[in-house]
Amino acid sequence: MDGKTVRHPFDRRRGRSSLHLVSAHATGRGLVLAQRAVADTGANPRPLPALLDGLRLDGCLVSLDALSRRREVADHILAR
Repeated sequence: MDGKTVRHPFDRRRGRSSLHLVSAHATGRGLVLAQRAVADTGANPRPLPALLDGLRLDGCLVSLDALSRRREVADHILAR
């Protein structure tokens, strides 16, 4: 799981900011399994449960960056 900001998709004339994405990767295969757009890049774990709900996590190791490591996210992963 990782978040990235896509550079230069903003439009200052229309007040649109850069696109922020949270993605789930299968690192061994080099694949993006799921992706969600989020409102900002803050330390907000809200999109993670929705992203994880679309994945099969049986026997998988889920790795998160430091900003996403929260108790509620860990509880959601363990419940899955």
